[in-house]
Amino acid sequence: MELETSAEQRAGMLERTEWAAGLTWRQLVGIAKHMTAFKATKGSTVFEEGDREVSMGLVISGALGIFRKDMDGGRKLLVRLTRGQVFGDMALIDEGPRSASAVAENETVFLLVTRNDFFELINRTPRLGVELTLRIARLLSSRLRDTSGRLCECLSTS
Repeated sequence: MELETSAEQRAGMLERTEWAAGLTWRQLVGIAKHMTAFKATKGSTVFEEGDREVSMGLVISGALGIFRKDMDGGRKLLVRLTRGQVFGDMALIDEGPRSASAVAENETVFLLVTRNDFFELINRTPRLGVELTLRIARLLSSRLRDTSGRLCECLSTS
């Protein structure tokens, strides 16, 4: 469910997360102008694996379980995301289908930026767009390093 919020309210939400560390109030408002706030109730699906929606979200409160279908058709929990953690970053960058599903573990508030809004932000405020892109790149790099480490552990136990 979309929440009626002003850019300043959304900036205040961002400000309370570690993700926003180092950003000025003006930068937070600039980013928040291109985001929409949502609330998901416990058990509701935010998006499904395979969906083509192109957006990135940031958890403000609550928690999202990120699940992937296993070979038996069941769901396997990959990660639990809480305040300040990002989801959908891959879809925002590569426009590919969702690689997993997100389910609200409790009442969860999150901010969402669509690919169109992301590019509008880049076009209107290039410096801020670069900062946001660098944050996404750092996040993707960190996740790739983590995945590589896990893969190496799995290969060494085989």
